[in-house]
Amino acid sequence: VVVVVDIEELKGMFKIFNVEASFLESAISRIMSNVDKDLDYMISPQEFYTLLSQKFEKDDPKEEIMAVFRRMDKNGDGHLDVDEMHEVATMLGEDIPKSEVKEMIKMFNRKYQKDLQEYNRNKRKASGTKEPPVPASITADDFYAVMQEEL
Repeated sequence: VVVVVDIEELKGMFKIFNVEASFLESAISRIMSNVDKDLDYMISPQEFYTLLSQKFEKDDPKEEIMAVFRRMDKNGDGHLDVDEMHEVATMLGEDIPKSEVKEMIKMFNRKYQKDLQEYNRNKRKASGTKEPPVPASITADDFYAVMQEEL
């Protein structure tokens, strides 16, 4: 099964991210002219992958990255939880189980990673050392750090 994204689906995706209607037509035209290499007015899986693989650059303004974080943070609590991250992944066409999203949160949560390293160092020394609690979310700072990493 070959999945393609047409112009109407692209408009829907942008509306979810609250892109103003006045910018929508020009934004979609720009995207289609840059991404739709075979000029069939649809974005093929390969063309879509190319579009999504253009991630933030190290020099992108922090405010741009934080604006994306705020759009993803549906409940406005300053954290991205499993449901919020899963919703974005689903919207982008990724079929990721929530268990994998939970693993991503563990990997991206810097406090948890620091506590886990300390736990692993100390568990050999002290028998009563407890493993750190599994995080339920990542912070805006965690998100910014991930967006700045070289992948």
